[in-house]
Amino acid sequence: MGEPNHEQAAAEITAVLQTAGYDCEPEDGPFNLSGVRGNKCVLVMCSDDLNGLQRFDMTPYTIMLGGSKVRCDKIIFTGNSYFQPKESTLWTKDQLLQNIALSAEARIYGLPFDIEATPSFAYPAGATPDISAVGYDLMLPIRITAKDAVRVAHQEGPTVLRMIPYWRYHYTSGGEATYKGKSVCFDAEGDGWINAV
Repeated sequence: MGEPNHEQAAAEITAVLQTAGYDCEPEDGPFNLSGVRGNKCVLVMCSDDLNGLQRFDMTPYTIMLGGSKVRCDKIIFTGNSYFQPKESTLWTKDQLLQNIALSAEARIYGLPFDIEATPSFAYPAGATPDISAVGYDLMLPIRITAKDAVRVAHQEGPTVLRMIPYWRYHYTSGGEATYKGKSVCFDAEGDGWINAV
């Protein structure tokens, strides 16, 4: 299978977002498109450039909507299997194809449709992981085969089961300060995992 065509992916994601009620605009900046619906903003980046993906993922973007500052959600579509976002929602190939199919069904049959803003490391309530698709974005606890462990670790050799506790965190910060005549905004919100050992 070849590399993804990012321009075509952005066009398909535009159709998905428009089906979900977003007004979408193509962008020339670090991301491909933006979408606004009510008091919600979504920015989309389609790229395989690891540095660009990391910069986009870690940069908080805000917009003034209805007289108040709103933090934008971020969606990333990439063919780079090594990239794992911390602040953005990662759409894998399978998730993109599923959203394209569901939005097309909604347009054809007049059904309601919305995108889920579930972080890439979480499963929707009641869902179970597909063990055959072990990757970096699985919520623990899971069981994986020795073959999958070698694939994820990118190391050959014997496999050993290790239980490593992790803490999930959510942070919110706010404020603004002036430094050397420039205004610095501290508005941010995010989630992540940290090794508890």
